[in-house]
Amino acid sequence: MKKKIRKQNKILLVASLINLICAYEPTAMADPYFDQGYKLYSQKKYHAAAPYFEQSVNNSPWDSTSLYYAALTYHQLRNLTKAKALYINLLDRFPDTPAALNATAALSVLDPNYIRKRSFAPAGKSSSGLNSTSGINSIAAPRHGQDNLPQQSRVYFTSKGQSFLIDAQINNRNIKMIFDTGASTTLLGKNHLQQLGISPPSGNPNGQGAGVGSASSLPIWNMNVDIKVGDILRRGYPIVVQENLPTDPLLGQTFFNDFTYTIDNGAHNILFQKKESGYRASTAYQVPFKKEGTHLIVSVEINGKPCEMIFDTGADRCSFTKQQAKAIGIAIPEDAEEGTSTGISGTTKTSVFQVKRMKLGPIDKSNVSIGVVDESAMRHPLLGQNFFNDFQYTIDNASSVINFVKR
Repeated sequence: MKKKIRKQNKILLVASLINLICAYEPTAMADPYFDQGYKLYSQKKYHAAAPYFEQSVNNSPWDSTSLYYAALTYHQLRNLTKAKALYINLLDRFPDTPAALNATAALSVLDPNYIRKRSFAPAGKSSSGLNSTSGINSIAAPRHGQDNLPQQSRVYFTSKGQSFLIDAQINNRNIKMIFDTGASTTLLGKNHLQQLGISPPSGNPNGQGAGVGSASSLPIWNMNVDIKVGDILRRGYPIVVQENLPTDPLLGQTFFNDFTYTIDNGAHNILFQKKESGYRASTAYQVPFKKEGTHLIVSVEINGKPCEMIFDTGADRCSFTKQQAKAIGIAIPEDAEEGTSTGISGTTKTSVFQVKRMKLGPIDKSNVSIGVVDESAMRHPLLGQNFFNDFQYTIDNASSVINFVKR
């Protein structure tokens, strides 16, 4: 009888915990499988929702939100073994996200011994003794107290096209990386790791990734490294690796989302400030953004029509797919210039031409060059450097606004 009562109490506690942690989940990415899964989840149709979230996880292995909701759905279904495995997977791959905090809260009830063991796992090892770079089954070492996150750090960049190249160190080896607000996570190719003399991950890939360059996906691996940029040091930091990355490595949102950062194109530097260090905007030109996963989504007017775009410092030019352009009434003119765009999935054909007007907050420009690509997996168009590179701007994650100053 006591055993039955204890089991009932645990189920009640789990149910209360689900309601608590779900309330703090961030906005999800735009994905038709996630959208349908979330709709069914909201209707408490958990059995029907589960396969949609699993498909979304397969489509978007770089994003924590789908994985979190997959775990939460199985939690609701009382399939605690499956839910626990998914929560642990989330902690391994996305340790510094709000979803990971929720997963930790859930595991504290489902398996408190696991959380205690994880908290005392030695650097570079999981609580089961597996090396942290061995793949999806390994456990990322907890890094709290090991990172160096200064109150502020100024990092200088050089321009490569319209992209920002910054100096970084990976496992104490020097490398140039693109500072990319359009990248959810930090991405390297095995080719970059081999150039640095770092053993790339082996074995079966952990998932599939896609981006500009192709509508198809590529195999990706997870591993942990130490990364240093300026005075900012993150140890055991999770990165994504693909077989060959044709661009420079991308330093993505998960590295710098603890900071407010000001990008000064004139002085060629980025000033990082801790969110709690008392940053105050000195300009009235504020543009709100929302987050989908870690992407910054802003609302832009294009020829008078609203369009949600990813604010992307890693994109030279504003870019659309053919479907996205058609949706807002942009037709490719016959005299469009033929070019190519290179992204993480390779190179694709691009039609380059000008749109009459684009407006974002205080930035109102005529005859803006855009590219329309044949194939891409990007869910929103990219708002690239050619639109905002004559402004100094501060991305304030705490207030969800971008502050612009005309230089």
